[in-house]
Amino acid sequence: MMTEKTTQLIFDSFENTDIAVALISKDGDCIANRPEVFDKVFSNQKLLEGLCQKIDDGQEPLITFVDDFLVAASGLSTGDDDISYAVMIVPDCSPERAISCMDFVEIILSQISQLACDTHSNIESSFLNIPYDTQLLTEAALN
Repeated sequence: MMTEKTTQLIFDSFENTDIAVALISKDGDCIANRPEVFDKVFSNQKLLEGLCQKIDDGQEPLITFVDDFLVAASGLSTGDDDISYAVMIVPDCSPERAISCMDFVEIILSQISQLACDTHSNIESSFLNIPYDTQLLTEAALN
């Protein structure tokens, strides 16, 4: 699942909006900034499973409507392989309004994916840049 740092960065971006954002692991674990909205929209678990399956089949970004909510979703990837899904839920969004902001929705999903990838890369590189003591390494090799 996404790291806590990634999740917090993404959720902070939507703090002063009505937009709900959820990150879902391949195992089905979900973290949402507005869990009550997410639970309302996906009260039928089969709907969420179907959405994730369509993304896995290459239909992304996926944009649909559930009642008066615009639901936009895409896969998240660290570059190596897909690790989860990002779902954005916009309340009180008509199809006409959605058409006018479709590019904006795609950009937001792309930015969420990029942020997840960058954060994952930074975490991996921080493990690779652990300072080491050459004297200790030399002594260990000689012993």
